[in-house]
Amino acid sequence: MANLLDLPVEIFQMITHELVSSAVGGVNRSAKGRQIEGVWRLRYVCRTFAAEIERNVFSQQPKAVYYNNYYFERLVLKSLPRYIMQVKRIPGNINEGFRARLQRMTSYILQELDIKDEKQRADIIDKFYVSLRKIVNEYGLSHALWCDCGPSCLFVTQTQDSTELSVQDRLCTSLMVGAHDVLAGVLPEVSGAEKDRLFRELPFDIARILGDMESIKVILRHLETRPLLERTILTNYTGMFCIQGIINNILASDSGTTAQTLLDFHRKSLCSPARHDYNNWVHNAVHDRTTKYLHNLRAVLDFHPEGRTRVLRETMLTICARGSSEDVQEALKRVEDVDKGTVLNAPIFIAVRSGRVAAVQGCIQAGASVDLAVRSNIPTLHKDTITPLDVAMNRNDDGVADVLIKAGATIPHISQWPGTRRVYKVLRKAVSERTKVKLPDLRKFQHMSLAERKDIQY
Repeated sequence: MANLLDLPVEIFQMITHELVSSAVGGVNRSAKGRQIEGVWRLRYVCRTFAAEIERNVFSQQPKAVYYNNYYFERLVLKSLPRYIMQVKRIPGNINEGFRARLQRMTSYILQELDIKDEKQRADIIDKFYVSLRKIVNEYGLSHALWCDCGPSCLFVTQTQDSTELSVQDRLCTSLMVGAHDVLAGVLPEVSGAEKDRLFRELPFDIARILGDMESIKVILRHLETRPLLERTILTNYTGMFCIQGIINNILASDSGTTAQTLLDFHRKSLCSPARHDYNNWVHNAVHDRTTKYLHNLRAVLDFHPEGRTRVLRETMLTICARGSSEDVQEALKRVEDVDKGTVLNAPIFIAVRSGRVAAVQGCIQAGASVDLAVRSNIPTLHKDTITPLDVAMNRNDDGVADVLIKAGATIPHISQWPGTRRVYKVLRKAVSERTKVKLPDLRKFQHMSLAERKDIQY
């Protein structure tokens, strides 16, 4: 390293330029495209070497080098703030309309925040570009940076010749840097009609992606001040602040208390959701492998603005099909009688039909009877009433049958057993353990007549 630093500046720069040029020369061949990554790693040799490589890669190459080349695009997008600072030195290496748009956005927020300290200003600009990389997909951002579409490119902006920022740009900029006071000032200007091909993410989703829950609260406080009709338009499925979508996303991915905040706002300030919307909330709130999000499910289950529980058959179907044992128990805490219902809507039967052991265990732990007898809807069983074990046997579900038996379910006489290997094995083992009687094996059982089976005593 010491010998490298002793080189004259001109030779030092020449070596760096040749290294980058050798990698760039192969960008049209996928096998050589990776060479730039090796050159980029040499930045760790020393700070001066890093600056020279960065300058050569980011500002000395034509934009054709970056566009549609995975390795160069990845380098640029990972270091977007530094690229923007470097590339402006050579006109034509970036879509000038898009660069001008970004510059207007950063100038706007710096002016609004009235920051004088240069380091703080640099931090704000850096935060802006880091956020830009997170909220705009790679294709859209790459196209906007290097396309040759000219003023007609919708990814750049529809108003790139204007010196005035659109409401959409001002809104996104304040969200991207977490300027909550500026955001509060922009929100009254939002009508819900603003759409942008580049910033496809809606305000709620931008805040969620950036982990800025304070911005979500600022938006909610603004919406509370709007008349009901305007509030409804702004928050519906086509509105700027689609609350159904953000609730679904938060329920599925956020382990904090934001879901509760959103649901409280919905209950107080919006009309009650349709049944399918509510079931989508339940669908997103359940997680079969963790209890980390259990409080989100509680918030959804307690959401009943009409004053009555919404834990209906559809709710239990969703939770039993996707949730954990704890999720099922949480839902059944809100059911007045866990053994009330038919073969179609009694919780234990819903759980058995789901085929999921966790769902059945959740019902049992919530107090559901494993011997609950209801009117039969299975004509082939020739029984007036059936139990959960009957349904599991009919479905050839040995896992569910085993859980029910271990929970104390009454096992029907051997003459009512199916002749399938998995379930027969579970039933035979359970009866043998309970009675100490050795029953016939499956092959012998399959060759017995119904009368012979009925004659077996134990």
